[in-house]
Amino acid sequence: MLQNLLITSILLCSFLVGTIAVDKVRHGTSVGYNESIHTIGVVDSKIVYKSIPEYIKIQNEGIQKGSAKYYNLMKKATDRYHSALKRTAKEGGYYVLVEIGGVEGYHTTNVTKACISNL
Repeated sequence: MLQNLLITSILLCSFLVGTIAVDKVRHGTSVGYNESIHTIGVVDSKIVYKSIPEYIKIQNEGIQKGSAKYYNLMKKATDRYHSALKRTAKEGGYYVLVEIGGVEGYHTTNVTKACISNL
């Protein structure tokens, strides 16, 4: 019995595939991902945001969340962030960009620096 359980466990493990946390996807989609033909980039969004001029202004000036100025600057920062992600994915041929920590069991490439360069 124990031997059968061990063999079953080994067989199940051989069929396990990686996972992509849907809530961590920042650009693209995890639907239809095929490891043999697609690539995954991972990004540290906090580091990218800390390089965005509008976000830096919010931090340096202590602009309060809830104010019109805050939302205006965050909209611009977020638009800039998404444009950088899109450009990075296109230039690098990435099928999906995921927040660091959102991928298990697949090969990934850290694209944080590339995203900052594309701001």
